[in-house]
Formats: sequence, structure tokens, C-alpha cells
Amino acid sequence: MNSNFATYPGIQEMYIGKPIRNVSGPFAGRTIRSRLEEYQKPDLGRKFARRDRRPVDPPPVVRLRMFEVIQEGTVDQREEEIPADSIETSGLVAHVDLFAINPPPGMVFESLEDAMQTSSDGERDSYDQGGSDQQGQMEETSLVDENEVLTSAVFGSSFVHAVKIVDLKGETVILFVFSDLSVRIEGHFIYRYRCFHLFSRVAGSDDVPVMAELRSGAFVIYSTKEFPGLQASTDLTKHLGRWGVRVNLRENSRGKRNKQGDDDGEEDEISSGGGEIVDEVHGLQFYTRHYLAQQPQVVFGPPSHQGAEGYGHAP
Repeated sequence: MNSNFATYPGIQEMYIGKPIRNVSGPFAGRTIRSRLEEYQKPDLGRKFARRDRRPVDPPPVVRLRMFEVIQEGTVDQREEEIPADSIETSGLVAHVDLFAINPPPGMVFESLEDAMQTSSDGERDSYDQGGSDQQGQMEETSLVDENEVLTSAVFGSSFVHAVKIVDLKGETVILFVFSDLSVRIEGHFIYRYRCFHLFSRVAGSDDVPVMAELRSGAFVIYSTKEFPGLQASTDLTKHLGRWGVRVNLRENSRGKRNKQGDDDGEEDEISSGGGEIVDEVHGLQFYTRHYLAQQPQVVFGPPSHQGAEGYGHAP
């Protein structure tokens, strides 16, 4: 079932993408503008089935960047990006909504390659392009009716907490990883991502302001019969798995179902988020989310090499 955050306060949409003057929470007394970037977009998925559920693939990944307004209200006002290393991730949450795309007549995806080419311009990873808050605002999303929210058709964890890792480029980043999303209906869709800080408030309100919003690139949900299969996991997905984030991992592509209705190829591996993960190639030891959740403030990944006692603790 979908994650339920109904016990939390209401939200305010008026602050989306704008500088927010925080009166409580970790940014109290500071004016912060937040931005979401699509690090990895989903390409396709198979219609949800209780007997054999498959999340959309690749798993959607969104990066959060935060900017502080300096010398606010003066002629010298400017913004400075807050290093991810200095941001406490506790309380940072993102939510996903689902919207259908109504393609014009004749716009039909005949194959996986066509779907990927149309929805992502031939690129499976937005991360490889550096990410942009405009990448989700694709031409086809003009066909989206935002009054028709289809989030009830989403199965899985529609709310996720932020994780902090060192990415493939060696940069510390704050990410939201939606690794468990399936869709109950067929068609062409986009996700709308929104992020919040559960402990932050603005003056005169007890509601949680929506810090930032982003639309994903388009993706396709196929029927079981028409599903073209899955590609091998992206480098980013494998990287997340090595660093303790729960994701489905595939070394090789997986084809269509065979005549008996079974999938060809091997089953996915899952980085479970529990226990240790060892990178034998680089000789590194990683601790997973279950372990790190017990620590005060951590980065998902190996800390400084100062002896075995340093592993898993906050930098």
C-alpha cells in the first residue's frame, strides 16, 4: 500500500520554488530556496500485478539542492549554495504524484527503444547530463491535465526520506530514491515530485511549506503481454545499491515473458538495506540504511579511513 503521512500537518503550496523564511526547524532565522533536479528518470514499467509486481525502471532518483539568501533585502542580496555536507537530512521528505499523458493521435510507442527515445531523448540517466530543474518540464508534459491526479494508481512507497551519499563524480549529494513504485494502470505518465522539511515552518502558519517541485520525464506502463523487458541496471542504480540504498539490481537485460508466462533471464538482486555490503573490487566496507539509521547523522557510504572504529559514524 502507499505510505501514509496523514498524521503530519498540512502543506502550503504557495512557497514552491521560492525563498522561504524559516521561523522554526533547523533553518530557523534563515531564508532558503530549494531546487529539485532529476538525477535519474524512469523509462518503463509493467502494470502492477499482486502475483508478480515490478517497480518502474530505472528507479526514479531526485536530487535536492538548497540555496541561502545572503544579505536579504539589500542591494548586495545574493544566493549561496549550502554544501550538502552541512545539511541535516532528518525531516527531509519527498512525495510523488502520478499524472497521465494524453498523447495525440498517432503518437504510439512501438518498442522499448521508441519509448526511451521519446521520453528521454535517448538518455536513460539525467544524472549523466548533470541534472536540471528544467529536465522534467518536457514538451510532452504540456499534455498533462494536473486536475487529474492518479496517485491512487501508485503502489509502493510514495513518500521517501532523503539520503546523503557520495555520488559517482565524488560529490556529496542529497537524494530522494523512489525504488518501490509500481503503477496499476497502463499508459504514458509523468511523476510530480515535491519535497518538504517536516520540522520547518513559516511565520503565521503551522503547515509545512512545499519547498520545491519537479516533473519527471515521461515513462510508459505496459500490459504484461506487451512489456518489452528490462535493461541492465544503470551505473547510478548499482552505485546506490553498493552504498546501502534499497534498489533492485540487474547485471543483464531481461527479455519478454516466455510462452509459459515466466520471465526470461535471472531474477533481480535486491540491496536489502540490512546488514553489511562489501565492495570486493575496491576493498571497501559499506553499512546499510538499517544500520546507519541508528547513527546520529551519517553519509551513506564509507567515512574517512581512520581505522575500523570510524566506519559508519558521522563525519
